[in-house]
Amino acid sequence: MNGNTILTKTRGSISDEIINSISPFTRQSMYDIPNFILGGYTTKNGNKDALVYVVDTLGNAAETGYTDSLIISNDIGDDEIYSIKYANEGVAFGAGYSTNLLGNKDFYFMRVAQQYPLDTSFTLTFGGSGNDVAKGLTGDGYQYWCMAGYSNSFNDGSNNDIYIVNYDDVQGTLAWDTTFGGTGEDIANDIEFDQNNGNYYIVGSTNSYGNGGKDVYIIKLDYNGGFLWEKTYGGIGDDEALNVYLQQGAIKMLMCLNLTNLVILYGLKLLDNKE
Repeated sequence: MNGNTILTKTRGSISDEIINSISPFTRQSMYDIPNFILGGYTTKNGNKDALVYVVDTLGNAAETGYTDSLIISNDIGDDEIYSIKYANEGVAFGAGYSTNLLGNKDFYFMRVAQQYPLDTSFTLTFGGSGNDVAKGLTGDGYQYWCMAGYSNSFNDGSNNDIYIVNYDDVQGTLAWDTTFGGTGEDIANDIEFDQNNGNYYIVGSTNSYGNGGKDVYIIKLDYNGGFLWEKTYGGIGDDEALNVYLQQGAIKMLMCLNLTNLVILYGLKLLDNKE
């Protein structure tokens, strides 16, 4: 627990391969030695194509013959996975975007089953007439999967608003969706579900509200998508929340990118519960 590097691995081709998210991924039970599932994109075929890797604890291809890697392309435009999360034995879900026939981006939601080969036959898209990109994904552990990102489909199209989609995986239907934002640019980068009280925390950035430039933007919603509160944090420069971590019913940490005074700082910001 001293922060030393245990191992490093590289994998890819002469093209770009970028991993945006990683999650544990067991095939049989919670007592198995876990594999890990990674999601991102590759430019091997020209455009960005969604990319999934499954590796063991040493970073090698996991269980050769059962799982390895998969490139997912619609052969239209760019496709990318921004977030991937373990669901249950041998199943994970991913979220990002896929380019449609009109050349716009839609929220992209996919199920990954640990079979041979990896089964990604179940996919859905959400959005409107503009661009819709999912950046974060979280599940309640039972029924619902909630995606958060940004969209310009539901305003005048000049700026992005935060867009949140909640999918009912049991009923196979859209449970609810909602947008938040003002006259500026509002983007969600991450979302987490609080198992203690059933609320959702969404974090990202806004220049519609706050102190100028981009500010950290936090929104809290109830289980049904009802608005509870919103907060902004930041200075006169650009401030953005990239990830959120919860502990005991409250935001414990935010991973932030701070561009105030042109100084780039990566760090953790501790917050008390804001009810």
